[in-house]
Amino acid sequence: MGSSGPSTHRFMGFVLLTAVLVFSLIRLGRANEKPAVLRIEEAVNASDWTLASELLRQEVIAGRGSEVDLRIRQLSANLHHQADHLVRLLDRDYAMGHYATVTPAIQWAQNSTHVFMNIKFSHRWNSPGALRVRDPQLSVSPCCFNFSATGELSGVVKRYILSFELAHDVVPYLEDDQTQKRMSASALLLVLTSDLPLRILAPRGWWTQSSVGRMTVTLKKNAPKKWRQLVAGGHNDKQPAVGYVGRWLDLEERYASELAGVAYDDSTEHALVSSTAEKRPRHKDSKLVELARYVRGRLMPKPLRALMPKSADAPRTVIAIAFSFWLGISAVALMVARIGFKPNGVADSCKDTKQE
Repeated sequence: MGSSGPSTHRFMGFVLLTAVLVFSLIRLGRANEKPAVLRIEEAVNASDWTLASELLRQEVIAGRGSEVDLRIRQLSANLHHQADHLVRLLDRDYAMGHYATVTPAIQWAQNSTHVFMNIKFSHRWNSPGALRVRDPQLSVSPCCFNFSATGELSGVVKRYILSFELAHDVVPYLEDDQTQKRMSASALLLVLTSDLPLRILAPRGWWTQSSVGRMTVTLKKNAPKKWRQLVAGGHNDKQPAVGYVGRWLDLEERYASELAGVAYDDSTEHALVSSTAEKRPRHKDSKLVELARYVRGRLMPKPLRALMPKSADAPRTVIAIAFSFWLGISAVALMVARIGFKPNGVADSCKDTKQE
């Protein structure tokens, strides 16, 4: 009994040491083994769909499906995008880079020191737009805003371009590092939804994910005053590169109290800027305006409408032009009718002379 005790202890120690060694080897092997998501990705890249499906099935059965869910979906979306791109290359215009151009819609608001722009990748605010864009490029100078990107809507690739002159000067963004240090953090903030890296001149860390299909830009004003409009130019000299420009009501309500005591910036920094006094007043007689609109829209030929003033600006002039036009048409028609009936009258008189 006494001699069996030490030998038993030695045997138990040997078994325990062997178990620890085997367990350590197993852990070492698992540590060197590639993660399942990498093995699935390698199988997909090698077009070994059978292996990829089996590996994914094993992960899901083992209860680790949530760990690979996001990466598998990203991998599948990337493959789908590449396949669509390959098919679209069959289109000659797409292969040559001839995309349809769309001017994005804008909503804007302001406080005393900054201008906020909410841009949607669609020509109208209530229309569907591209969910994501690629190759975005943005530049902001003291007077001008320029943005361009490429997006896809319903399988059609479009080029989104927004370029216009601002109503007043803003703090520009420059690539120089010293300029970045002098600028406040709010000088330029870009928020863009994109599946590719943002390749624009913007300070690092100042863009994050936003709502799908939209981007938000914050510009710092050159002077702490209230703007009457975002785009340089009045109602009658609208810049051709700008589409829908609306109000960002949520931010307007937020900064309404702040802007209550701020004066308007009525300076004429840009040639296109027009003050409120320069705008032609609208006519107050609504019935006369409605009559002018009816006359212009229903009674005047389309080529002549472009030469006529707007009904709301000069309704009496529109009505007078329409009256003169139709009076002239009636006079010409009467003259043609009289000339047309004259030979018959002459023939009848000749017959009467012969009979006599």
